Amino acid sequence: MVIFFEILLILLFCLTLAHGIRRFDTKKLLLAFTIIALIMAAEENLIMLITHDYSYYGYFLWIGKFPVCIMLAWATISYLGFILASKYNTILGVAAASSMDLILEPAALFFGLWTWNNLNSLNYFNAPPQNAVGWLLFTLIGTIILKKTFPNFLGCRLRKEIVLKAKDGFGRKNKITIGGSKKDCDKTEELLKTIENLDNLYEGVARLKIQQLIDEYNIKPWILFNGNGVWSKKRVLNNLKQIMKHGTLYDGKHPRYIPIGSMLRMPSVGKTILSTYFYEFLHLCCGSIAHYSIRGWVTEYPTLEDLKAFFKKNEFGKRVLDDIPGWKTDARLIVKKIEELLFPEPILAAYIKSKS
Repeated sequence: MVIFFEILLILLFCLTLAHGIRRFDTKKLLLAFTIIALIMAAEENLIMLITHDYSYYGYFLWIGKFPVCIMLAWATISYLGFILASKYNTILGVAAASSMDLILEPAALFFGLWTWNNLNSLNYFNAPPQNAVGWLLFTLIGTIILKKTFPNFLGCRLRKEIVLKAKDGFGRKNKITIGGSKKDCDKTEELLKTIENLDNLYEGVARLKIQQLIDEYNIKPWILFNGNGVWSKKRVLNNLKQIMKHGTLYDGKHPRYIPIGSMLRMPSVGKTILSTYFYEFLHLCCGSIAHYSIRGWVTEYPTLEDLKAFFKKNEFGKRVLDDIPGWKTDARLIVKKIEELLFPEPILAAYIKSKS
């Protein structure tokens, strides 16, 4: 029975890993799982060494006195807590994931998957109360590690839709979609209601009103208008000012090295000054491909001068502002402000005149 349980836990971890790889950066996910597994192994080995409260028997793969499959199980449970925390909130996610113990503990003790020692009269199916506390604590630690690794994950969060009366160019009613935690979505929905006559505004006007709201209240959830994101001017421009201060899109004090053989390593972009938000704006709105990742984009455009050249002529050979359609008023306003910061007025005027 123990070997069957061990195989089952390994298979569940493989399914969890497959689910995660489809949604997240593989290296970051593997690193997070490794950190979680090693922390749990260290903690449980230490607890068993000091207290001798419980023991494992009959497993095939071990690290010290701790079965490898239990390490993988903690990674799986932490991932479940993370997904639920992303959709609802951390407390509910951790509580729901750790509640598996209410079913698993009695079954595990019945089949001899582990045993508890030094029990007193207060117990749950021969498991002491501190076991439940341990499950909550361990699940919380794992969930926090994953939340810190993927802070912008919204893929499994709540989506709310608001259908407006005004119609787009195809005769369909305009639609606003909000994505984030339930609490943040509800708050954002209430804030959107404060926009006067939003129900009847045309898209270009509505986008500017929503953008102003995002910046004024630091709205966290993403907002789509007819399927296209509404962007924060403040977040983009604040990051641009950081880049202008440094003169580069990366932090040269923290280089990263890529192996190019058994002995050699070449320097590459390490910590980026370019934020993920600004990067997404650049490749989704400004006429650029993603270049695989934010580091790939910074490798292509490492300096402020490269960024200036990009805004004059993007990867489709156009001035960025000329490449953004008129209905994307929020993105166009951001690019106009970017040009004001990047180019002194006489230079910009001369450039625009040369293109006209």
